[in-house]
Amino acid sequence: ANCTIVCGNSIGKYAFVGAGSVVTKDVPDHAVVVGNPARVVGYMTRDGRRVATLEEAKGE
Repeated sequence: ANCTIVCGNSIGKYAFVGAGSVVTKDVPDHAVVVGNPARVVGYMTRDGRRVATLEEAKGE
């Protein structure tokens, strides 16, 4: 809700963008980003569980 994604940036698969965030860089797959500018604060699995690492999110 009310986030801003700067033109030319992409949002990865299964990524979450927090409300009010300003995305100034590409967001990787499975990342949870928040803030202004948006920064990665964690990762999510395909089914929405929060995990500590990108490898866990991808099921590796």
